[in-house]
Amino acid sequence: MFLVPCDASEIENIIKGLQNDKASDIPIILLKRCVPVLSNHLSRFFNVFMESGIFPKILKVGKITPVFKKGDCQTFDNYRPISLLPILGKILEKILYLRLYDFLISQKVIYDKQFGFRSGHSTSHAINFSINRIIENLEKKNHVIGIFIDLSKAFDTIDHEKLLIKLEHYGVRGHCFDILHSYLCNRTQFTDFNGVHSNHNAIKYGVPQGSVLGPLLFLIYINDIVNASELGSFVLFADDTNIFVSGKSEDEVYSNANRVMEAVHQYMFKNLLHINLSKSVYMHFRPGRYNSCARVREYGSEKYITITNHKLSKVNKVRFLGVIIDDVLSWDPQLDHLKSKLNSSIGVIKRIRKFIPKSEYHKLYDSLFKSHLSYCISSWGGVPSYKLACLSSIQKRCVRLLFGEHLSYDHAEFYETCARTRTFENHVAKKNFELENTKPIFNKHKILNLHHLYVQHTFVDLFKIMKDHTPISVYELFHLSPRQSSFKMCLPKQKLELSKQNHNFMGCQIWNTVIEEVLDSCQPNKNNIMVPGNNGYSDLSAPISVIKKRIRAFLIITQSLQLPGRENEWLPMNTLKLKS
Repeated sequence: MFLVPCDASEIENIIKGLQNDKASDIPIILLKRCVPVLSNHLSRFFNVFMESGIFPKILKVGKITPVFKKGDCQTFDNYRPISLLPILGKILEKILYLRLYDFLISQKVIYDKQFGFRSGHSTSHAINFSINRIIENLEKKNHVIGIFIDLSKAFDTIDHEKLLIKLEHYGVRGHCFDILHSYLCNRTQFTDFNGVHSNHNAIKYGVPQGSVLGPLLFLIYINDIVNASELGSFVLFADDTNIFVSGKSEDEVYSNANRVMEAVHQYMFKNLLHINLSKSVYMHFRPGRYNSCARVREYGSEKYITITNHKLSKVNKVRFLGVIIDDVLSWDPQLDHLKSKLNSSIGVIKRIRKFIPKSEYHKLYDSLFKSHLSYCISSWGGVPSYKLACLSSIQKRCVRLLFGEHLSYDHAEFYETCARTRTFENHVAKKNFELENTKPIFNKHKILNLHHLYVQHTFVDLFKIMKDHTPISVYELFHLSPRQSSFKMCLPKQKLELSKQNHNFMGCQIWNTVIEEVLDSCQPNKNNIMVPGNNGYSDLSAPISVIKKRIRAFLIITQSLQLPGRENEWLPMNTLKLKS
């Protein structure tokens, strides 16, 4: 690996990309205003540091500020330590990060199923890949065990010597190795509490909290865990280690799982990483249990997965990267959890709505409601429509609250009006009060309903994957049609009904339905009919920002379609049948 010198333009781009609201020893806004003057000087300094292989000591001092969380303010455990590093050191870290990451990617060093802290990788990719791997084995009538390992303070226990050995093994040598060695060694930190500073103490283990290089160095450190055993499929998201083991029978899968965990335990022990046994769990996915609603009760001797004679807890649902997965892949626990969260969001909106201008209601909806509704929706949004009915009702309730023209039960003004006119009993008893139809509200404010929100996120996510071939492990699950000048996808063969709700199958169907309209830049004419236009993009080279606008415009027009005499009714919530 070679360190390419930096220049003033690179420094300017890095500084302009810094967030103004981030805490720093030097105000970020001040750096941005001074960037024309500073960039040349900083580039010369940083080039000297890279040539000499030295990371300046003054840029390695961390200031720890305890921030009170909750409870008794006299208890140390109720404070969260926040690390503040010199901003100029972070800029130098960013320069090193870009060169190191490009080298690791070009040499295909980083494990392809590591989805954390990597550009173009996200939690939804990790979840979709894992679910697809489980379903593939279930279709082959294999048993699958998913082991979800929780590491205790993984970033704080990294051994610097072992990390440097791994860096050298991967090809990081010469000046690059020297400056990373200098970056890790002889680091110090002190605590600042109410203006009082502690002594400076050395940091002998772990990567610096709040650093730019820290997450990437951790990925390198744990990168070789996949070599611990060939019996399991590892899906990693930074320190979240998840292993999926399959077997033809229950005995075989438990035997394989125990052998995998023995190897993983040895790896963790040798690398000074600690498994939190109380939070690590496993889940058993059984074949042939999905055609019946009744759960089969297990009889006979119980089988276990153990680590150092400690039995891991077996669960029927687990929180996996913020999404709840159950052992029959019904997504019911996730939907129930989401119902509770969305109702709580509506409660918050009701309390603060009157203090916020109506012009900001869209931001209020996006930040407090839509953000929860759309999180990893490409993973769970393919379930049957009857399961989504409750979430759809909650979304309509939120839209009525923020954008409705008539009062509803969620408006405090409704009860005030009833109290003044003494008509509340009549409203309830005679059922004169009717909820406002939401279809005109969705169309007027250009808000996507739940189903089309799922279509939008699934398509945009899949377009990024097909355009950038990233993540490569997810990209390999999809195949374009072999016919020339065709952007259609080959639908995967599915045996189980469960497979037809999977992201792999639903993503292909959605893609085949809308890809031509999006690439042809379809626009509505006077009769609200989509007609193609000349956009200059006839392939997957279109920018993602353009694709997002086009798919959104297409879906807004699609959901506003109406039948004569039934203008306020929603058409069947299935975009895949709209063409017919």
